[in-house]
Amino acid sequence: MEDKPSKVYTKSEALKKAANYCAYQERCQQDIRNKLYQWGLHSQEVEDLIATLIGENFINEERFSKAFSSGKFHILKWGKIKIKNELKQRNISEYCIRKGLEEIG
Repeated sequence: MEDKPSKVYTKSEALKKAANYCAYQERCQQDIRNKLYQWGLHSQEVEDLIATLIGENFINEERFSKAFSSGKFHILKWGKIKIKNELKQRNISEYCIRKGLEEIG
């Protein structure tokens, strides 16, 4: 089966849904990008929405990295190497990865 979106959202609908999606839990740009494509948006719309979400502070990769690192370390007992590798897979910058790992000591 194809991976078709159940509903195609307009740009304004997608912005509202993405803001709610980000407000629920810290997200990285890659998570949001994947979700927006899943909702049937095209690349220019996706990049515009991500820029808007960053501007409104819904997306902050340093904040995401800190929350992700802390949660995985304290709750799931992941080690620093596993956390670092997962953050790299999510295209998080080295600076943000370093800040996230500083959060756990």
